[in-house]
Amino acid sequence: MAFHYYIFFIVFFMHISLIHVHALDPKAGNNVTIKCIESERQALLALKQGFHLNNNGWLSSWGDGENQKECCNWEHIQCSNETGHVLKLDLHASHHVRAASITTTLPELHHLNYLDLNTSIFHTGFQGKVPPELGNLLLLEYLDLGYNRLIAEIPHQISNLSNLVYLHFGSNFLQGRISPQFGSLLSLKYLDLSENDFNGTIPENFGNLSNLEYLDLSSSYQTSLSSGLQWLSHLLFLRHLALPKVNLSTANNWQPLVSGLSHLQYLDFSGCDLPDSIPSSLSPAANFSTSLSFVDLSGNNLMNSSFGISMVDELH
Repeated sequence: MAFHYYIFFIVFFMHISLIHVHALDPKAGNNVTIKCIESERQALLALKQGFHLNNNGWLSSWGDGENQKECCNWEHIQCSNETGHVLKLDLHASHHVRAASITTTLPELHHLNYLDLNTSIFHTGFQGKVPPELGNLLLLEYLDLGYNRLIAEIPHQISNLSNLVYLHFGSNFLQGRISPQFGSLLSLKYLDLSENDFNGTIPENFGNLSNLEYLDLSSSYQTSLSSGLQWLSHLLFLRHLALPKVNLSTANNWQPLVSGLSHLQYLDFSGCDLPDSIPSSLSPAANFSTSLSFVDLSGNNLMNSSFGISMVDELH
């Protein structure tokens, strides 16, 4: 199910790219010439210079040669057909990259609306801190930095990206508290912060993310992250909710909160130390989302849980 939602959002942003971006393909016989913005060209070259490549032929079109002046013709780049500004940089699944750094010159691409540096391979690729300067890319709608070796806290400047619809920081080494300023990203539909080492509580102003459809804060080991889930009542469009290993021991009303999510299809509260209480006013299954296709409540010692047992047996 998680994979299906990933594919859905990728297809969605491919459609957005076709609307916002003119992709130049020399092999297709496109004779339209778009003049490359020199400052953006230099920013891309600085990014490549920070790479340690496993394959020296990768990004061979990026360079200073006589036939390489127009960065809009470079692979993995798409530009505006009106202004020449770089709008899309897609280096997804860049298994050619080893221990690279994310250059602070990227904000020179200030018209960028799509940035994908996901390596799709656990803990390879980009390393170091997330540059605060990424918060200057104010037109970004899609940001994927998943499956890298990024460390420390997510800089609060990311909250400047008010146009973000898709944000993926999953499978890194990020630490610290999740900034309450995430609650200002009101356009978000997809948020993946899974497989990191966050601590503290999930900010209550997550409830501001009323357009959210996908939320993953999962971990394969017990985390120091906790929540009372009061913010959940505001996420009425949520379809995918994964919080395994998050401490939910204080979420005494988790069942009515989840029952109110009528669009929910995927629920993972495994290993969350859920409180074993069912309000007398709540019918365990009657009010529960009929759209659910996956539920995992395992590892919670729910002794008084006709709700938990029935749903896990039926759907998981």
